[in-house]
Amino acid sequence: MFLQVDTTSVGYQIGYQIGSWLPFVVVIVIFGAIIYHRYSFKKEN
Repeated sequence: MFLQVDTTSVGYQIGYQIGSWLPFVVVIVIFGAIIYHRYSFKKEN
């Protein structure tokens, strides 16, 4: 017996899209924070 998931619902599709883009967004935010921190640190010296 296979477990079937209703993939036609809008909530599932929105969650799938968010889940597929979330890792990229997190990496970009971390990269931006590192660049901002280094720039502001260099500016103080």
